Amino acid sequence: MIVNLLPDLMENRGISIRELSRLTGVTYTTVRAVYHGERSSVKLDVLDSICKSLDLQPGDIYRYVAPGQPRPQTVSQPPSPRSASRTIHRTKKRSKAPPGGSDGWVTWE
Repeated sequence: MIVNLLPDLMENRGISIRELSRLTGVTYTTVRAVYHGERSSVKLDVLDSICKSLDLQPGDIYRYVAPGQPRPQTVSQPPSPRSASRTIHRTKKRSKAPPGGSDGWVTWE
């Protein structure tokens, strides 16, 4: 039997379905279907996008488990540098003359 480890991998990294959809450029509906195992097949471009975004190999997401064998445990991995670099952090600048504009918000990528 083929086991889908994507939910465990995403939980270990603290990534939601919506966040993975944003990172991959794959629709929320498709990512949700892959996450919940609602599809009997996954297009290679979707799998490729997930692997690139999470810095994984396809075998990290799907594993073969012989009948009667226990479900494999996923290895806890920190968020990949690729996905972390795509996060935009906003912070309120506390100065009298904000550099970015009159509202005081500065955006870094």
